[in-house]
Amino acid sequence: MKDLYSFSKRIIDLLLFFILLIPAVILIASFGIILAFQFKSSPFFIQERGLTLTKHRLKILKLRTIKKDFSKVTSENDIFFKP
Repeated sequence: MKDLYSFSKRIIDLLLFFILLIPAVILIASFGIILAFQFKSSPFFIQERGLTLTKHRLKILKLRTIKKDFSKVTSENDIFFKP
């Protein structure tokens, strides 16, 4: 009985993943196209995060939502600036 539950749970997880994958890809691609026209550059950038358990740095592909020259708008005393 426990094996049947685990198997059915896995099947439902995979089905939900593939059903939700299609709208997610369409949504991310449409935002990427909009950002490419708005910023006139690549809408994606790679962010490096801290060390993993195996001492490697994690790289994440993210959508760019702030212009590259945003530092010209802010100052070091800005309340939102956190180095």
